Amino acid sequence: MQGICGDTRLDAPAWGIGLSLAEGQTATTGDGGLEAAVARALASSPRRVVFAEWQGKKYVVKRIARKSKRKGRFKLGLIEVFSRWAFPGHVVKGSLKAGDGLWELARNKALAEAGERVPQVVLSLPDAVVYEYCGTVLSLHLARLTGTEKQTLIRQAMVDLARFHHAGHWHGAAQFRNMVALASDASGVPEFCRFDFEEDLAEQFSLPLLQMYDLGLFLADVLYLEGEIPNVTAWAGALLRDYQAVHWSKDHADLLGRLARMARPILWAGPLIRRFGNWESRRTLDLAKLLTLAARDEKARGSGVAP
Repeated sequence: MQGICGDTRLDAPAWGIGLSLAEGQTATTGDGGLEAAVARALASSPRRVVFAEWQGKKYVVKRIARKSKRKGRFKLGLIEVFSRWAFPGHVVKGSLKAGDGLWELARNKALAEAGERVPQVVLSLPDAVVYEYCGTVLSLHLARLTGTEKQTLIRQAMVDLARFHHAGHWHGAAQFRNMVALASDASGVPEFCRFDFEEDLAEQFSLPLLQMYDLGLFLADVLYLEGEIPNVTAWAGALLRDYQAVHWSKDHADLLGRLARMARPILWAGPLIRRFGNWESRRTLDLAKLLTLAARDEKARGSGVAP
């Protein structure tokens, strides 16, 4: 099943769902009108992601990143050595490989076939992929909200991430900027469209480790809202418990404990970070505290598995 993510009309609401293309419908490579619009968009800017307009609709055009195998092997080698030390049993020895940038297209199609909300692939070209435009990203949408509205939407996004993980998936880029909240149904709960699936790590790391990576990215974005949400670190801990109520396992609990132990040096340096660190380093300290408290809660509960 193709994922229909949002309305591609230029005058469509930024936060809403509309069936911009019929189920399964795609533009073919012989459709010169759309291809010409895409070519103009690519020629107008060297940026990786550009927008194309055609027949009153807006499309996202993403250049295919051709990875350097030499640089890729070196970087992945370092990642493998560190990961095997930090997360034994969750890394396949000697399996890290440099990709060619086509991985994202394959993952997007697989998730669409699984019934997940992802941007529909409208056109695939040798140097770029054209996706439907889904609407305003969650990070910008949240900036327009205040108080309980913002917290409610974030909590809904966290629960949806847990649902997504419970279905056996992982994102690899679970920040607010890589999802769109679609119009809610009768229950008042919106659906979330996810995009940006460039991380090609599924054959190298265990699913729980990849899901914990998603969780860390999401919680880091929550902690960036300090000053907008009261007691944001404690509230982020409550969000983690919401996640655990939907999806958790002994593997996740074990990984959380390992991450908490790795965070100890950051906590020891906490006073210095608070005094001399920049905004980013202080958020890292907050995340270290959050992981440590969550690991203590896990140990107190004993089982480490949600009911």
